[in-house]
Amino acid sequence: MPHSAPSRSRRLSGRGVVHFGAALAVTASILIAASPAVAAAAPIQVGTVSGYSGTGPFDLVISADGTRMYVSNDGDQSISVIDTASNAEIAHYPVSGSGMRRIAIHPTGGTLYVPAANSDSVIVMGARTGVERQVIGFTGRRPSAAAFVPGMSKAYVTNGYTLGSGTSTVSIVYTAGDIESGIVAGYTGVAPQAIVVSPDATRAYTANSISDTVSIIDTTTDTEVGSIALPVGSSPNSLAVSPDGSLLFVSENGSSGVAVIDLTTLTLLGDVAGYSGLAPYGLAFSPDGASVYVANLGSDSVSIIDVATRTETGTVTSYAGTLPTDVAFSNDGSTVYVSSVGSNNIAILSTGIAGSGSGSPSTAGNGETSAAAAPSPQLAATGPVGIDLLAAGAAAALALGAAVIMASRRRGATR
Repeated sequence: MPHSAPSRSRRLSGRGVVHFGAALAVTASILIAASPAVAAAAPIQVGTVSGYSGTGPFDLVISADGTRMYVSNDGDQSISVIDTASNAEIAHYPVSGSGMRRIAIHPTGGTLYVPAANSDSVIVMGARTGVERQVIGFTGRRPSAAAFVPGMSKAYVTNGYTLGSGTSTVSIVYTAGDIESGIVAGYTGVAPQAIVVSPDATRAYTANSISDTVSIIDTTTDTEVGSIALPVGSSPNSLAVSPDGSLLFVSENGSSGVAVIDLTTLTLLGDVAGYSGLAPYGLAFSPDGASVYVANLGSDSVSIIDVATRTETGTVTSYAGTLPTDVAFSNDGSTVYVSSVGSNNIAILSTGIAGSGSGSPSTAGNGETSAAAAPSPQLAATGPVGIDLLAAGAAAALALGAAVIMASRRRGATR
């Protein structure tokens, strides 16, 4: 399962390590790498989000009612608001903090929490207005991700460490006044990069990139009640919980695999079979729980996993995107959005499922009536301007024809 790592490395905005190495062979057309049995059902690109004005799209979250998608733009430190009916950007909000990556939307759809790692703050933003304030009394440092706990008037924020402490923490924020009330007790994870809450809101799970673990938090007591060890060097960085709450899929950026955890028995079932993506990043369950889609930062692809067999059944590369970081499903499962920092766009893929306009949001780590016309599949000619995140990766793609980017295990604390 592990792939050998190329030599040259570059820091990923102060947290991850990205490696550039051997080029992929580039043909005149980019193919869908899937078995004949599933090739016909593989998603195809039907467009890109029109009017997108951000730089370096990184994280995607969709509102509970499915009408809006919010994009964190790492390059220009902003939030783009996408109308999912028209697949067009309808608003663009600047963010006062920096080092913004993963964001969270309140279940009511009215508020975004935006952790700003470089500013050591959590910005509270009006989802419909872009008006900002900050979490009061926030003591976390290098905040990386946030998740709301439905029905409990609180949210969790993962931190590289906390003021007065040299260890990683998870802050507890009461959303009624956006005030930090403390930290999760007994937390053992090191360098948490992502957090998700179970569908029944009784547990939260964090992906800890340096300790190679997944921490389990009891949301009633705000206490870590266990952890699950992943293979050394896996460097987990994203998680997705199944709609029924029985399984957790974890992207292993360091070892280029996807781990599967049984949440009933709290055991590691192993890695997804036949996984071919490199440096997997964001991932999401389809609303029906039958599939998981994964953005592969290092192979410019999206892997499709069959949940029942825990096997990769296809790999989509025929879309106009490079260096993909995240995926998100529409509520009815008919559409998958893919953010790509290398090509600076958001691709729209059709899954082949007839849209019903209903359903629940996909579970991840969320106007006009037609989408932008789909360009011919091709590698991006240029990367986003002024983005430290992966500018060198885009340059390497130009020079070599394609970039094979491998993420290595982090070596030391985040700060």
